Parts: sequence; structure tokens; C-alpha cells
Amino acid sequence: MLNPCCCISPRIGVFVFAIVDLLLAAGYVWGVIRSIFDSGFRSEMIGELIIAVALLGLAILLLLGALKNSAEKIRLWLILWIVYLIICVVFQVFNIWSHQAVNLRTGSSLVSFLIFLYQIWVVYAYLTELRCGPAGLTYCPTQITV
Repeated sequence: MLNPCCCISPRIGVFVFAIVDLLLAAGYVWGVIRSIFDSGFRSEMIGELIIAVALLGLAILLLLGALKNSAEKIRLWLILWIVYLIICVVFQVFNIWSHQAVNLRTGSSLVSFLIFLYQIWVVYAYLTELRCGPAGLTYCPTQITV
């Protein structure tokens, strides 16, 4: 399998994604909580809060999996993230279909989708490295030691 992280190990790539995910999820949770306090609690906020907390939990799971080199945690994150990605795609397709037009936010969702796919590739490469060792990945010439 080709290493998706140019000239760094997939473990470092997973660390980077985990920290970025953790920061974004914490900001998302903070924004939802602030919105609840600013505009009052509405029943629609429950779903938003559940998603925010779930994303925070996934980010923590990924970070712990990378810190402990735990293939089980990484595999669980991978499965849950793919399920989340499928749900996002279904909702986005429904949103496009119901509005009959593509707006700017849909375009940004496409970029997010591509980043999510890349993140899955990096995490899968790290999982392969955990299972097969570094020999399971093809690195760039600067990482090959003789």
C-alpha cells in the first residue's frame, strides 16, 4: 500500500488529524452550547449537540488510538467514521435533491468530503502499519533506510 503522507509516517499523519479533529470538535461543542444559552433551548438543538459530542468522542478515540498504538481503537474509529461519512453523504444528497440547486455550502461540503476520504486513507495506512509493520507501506525515498 502506498503511504498517503508524503515523507512522514502515517502515525504522525493520524496525530495531526486527531489534534485538528479534537480542536474542531471542541469548537463545535462550544458553539452549540453557546447557541443554546444565547437563543434558548430548542428541540432541534438535541441532534446538533449529540453530533457535536459524538465528533468530540471520535477525535478523542483517534488520539488515544494513535498514542497507544491500538489497532482496536483505530479500527473502531475507522468504522464509526465511515458510518458518519455515509450519513453525511445521504443527508447532503437529500439536501441537494430537496432544494433543486447547489449552493455555496454544498461546494464546501464536497471539499470536506474529500478531506474525510483522505483522512480515512491516512488512518487505514496507519492501521496497515500497525498490522504489517512499516514493510506494509511504500515510503518516499528519504524514509528508506538500508
